[in-house]
Amino acid sequence: MHHILVLGNGHIGNLIALALHQSGDYQVICADKCKPQSKTPFAQIQMDVNNSDDWQKLYQKYPIQSMVSALPFFCNQTIIDQACAHQTHYFDLTESEIITNYAKKQSLSQETCFMPQCGIAPGLINIMAYAMLERITNPTDLEIRVGAIPHKPDPNSELKYAHTWSIEGVIEEYSQPCTVIKQGKVTKRPALEDYETIEVLNKNYEAFNTSGGIGSLCQHLPKSLQSCNYKTIRHIGHHQAIKLLMQELNLQKRPDVMAKVLRENLPETTNDEVICHINVVKKRANDHQSHSWSKTFMPQTIGGKKYSAIEATTALSACAMIDIILKNTDLYQGFIQHHQIQLQQVMHNQFGKQLL
Repeated sequence: MHHILVLGNGHIGNLIALALHQSGDYQVICADKCKPQSKTPFAQIQMDVNNSDDWQKLYQKYPIQSMVSALPFFCNQTIIDQACAHQTHYFDLTESEIITNYAKKQSLSQETCFMPQCGIAPGLINIMAYAMLERITNPTDLEIRVGAIPHKPDPNSELKYAHTWSIEGVIEEYSQPCTVIKQGKVTKRPALEDYETIEVLNKNYEAFNTSGGIGSLCQHLPKSLQSCNYKTIRHIGHHQAIKLLMQELNLQKRPDVMAKVLRENLPETTNDEVICHINVVKKRANDHQSHSWSKTFMPQTIGGKKYSAIEATTALSACAMIDIILKNTDLYQGFIQHHQIQLQQVMHNQFGKQLL
């Protein structure tokens, strides 16, 4: 049986570990800096990823073959180094382009598989986008919109948001430059810019640039594409409030302070929704075509426990990609990108079936 280490025993890491364990195909070990809080059907250990002694004890006890990081993005460089040193497969949920590029560089000398960005966005949404692009010959425009938001925001809150995802990850998305294609060329745009209002499934939202969501998409698109961008969906009003904090009060240069402010003041909720929207267009003289796909994911009950929409979509997307790759290692090696996985593979996968 394949031995897989899940790093991070929060809600998403715990669900990844549980889903992989329940499949019967994996021997799962879940590790976290904190002591286990409850009994689980899979092994749990306490370890610090920055402690070399903890890593040594881990390898002495378990024959680890794969690692999945469900920890904040800034922990992943150390985990990637361990994966390289011990020749294990590596997966993560990061939205950080810096971490993704580091994984790509380190994977060059490895025979194992390295696939960062296995969540919903980047991740499943990129696989969906590639499938949508195949519907039109020589498409010219691709728009991707994704948001994890409270189902009903507090009407008294100016932020119109809740703690549904890694606070550090959100700050990273709101701070770093965003990769786009504009006039046929790959370029960068500032985060929080290019604001728009958008209607998805008969509801109105706002959307704006955030980094990381587009993943490796820009590197493998049709040459005909003149425009490609990714924006995050939020309830109307959030953008103005977060831009005040990040830019006018300059907290984007003090991410530790920003994280503390948000962690202490944002409400937590499991009553959330994940909204996804993809639009592919061909604009040519006498030839105008468009195809769109929209879906709102709601909280799910898995294994008798209710998980928020962002927890369920992220964990099940990751499990699908992990399962597809680990069961086809003769086809995959080195750095794995989203275009190498077909939508049909996800739809027929034991975990993907629970999403699509």
